[in-house]
Formats: sequence, structure tokens, C-alpha cells
Amino acid sequence: MQNAKKQIVKKALSAVKMVDMGHKMDDDCCTPLSSSEMKKKIYYPSFYLSSKEAGMLKDTKVGDKKKIIIEAMLRSKTVSDNGAGEDRVSADIEIKKMGIEE
Repeated sequence: MQNAKKQIVKKALSAVKMVDMGHKMDDDCCTPLSSSEMKKKIYYPSFYLSSKEAGMLKDTKVGDKKKIIIEAMLRSKTVSDNGAGEDRVSADIEIKKMGIEE
């Protein structure tokens, strides 16, 4: 049964469009950066889990990658022109539920 569950989750995850969330600071920031190393570094968004939610990760080692599925609600968004004729979108997302691959 456990193997069947894993196959269902694997199939569901393969149907989800995954997007690399990394960005360089100068891609999205209007503050001048002093270091060329800072400009090259890729930054990723993160969120903090309290003891209730983090319990799902108890047996996971720091640095390990896990697939996480979240149910979220879009609380707000801003769409603006970046000056180069492209839209720049920012959003505030409230996480309602989440699951972590076993």
C-alpha cells in the first residue's frame, strides 16, 4: 500500500509545473548593490515552520531536498511595468495546508 501511495504522489508531482524560484538581487531590487559577488548570488524565498508543521520534517537532514505540496490563498498582488516593457509581479501568499513527500 505504501508503494502505491508513493506512485500516486510521484505521478501527481510530475504533473505540476515546477518553476525555479531563484533570482539575483539586482533582478528584482532597486537598491544599488556594492559587491559584484552579491549581484551574482542566487537567492531563494523561504518560509519558517513552527513545531506543529516542522514535525513532518523530524527525520529529514538539514540540506536534504523534499517535495512539498501547498494549498495557498493569494492575499494580494501587484503588477507593474519594470521599465523595459515587461510586467513585474509580486504576491503575498497565505499557506493554508501543506504536505511533504515521505
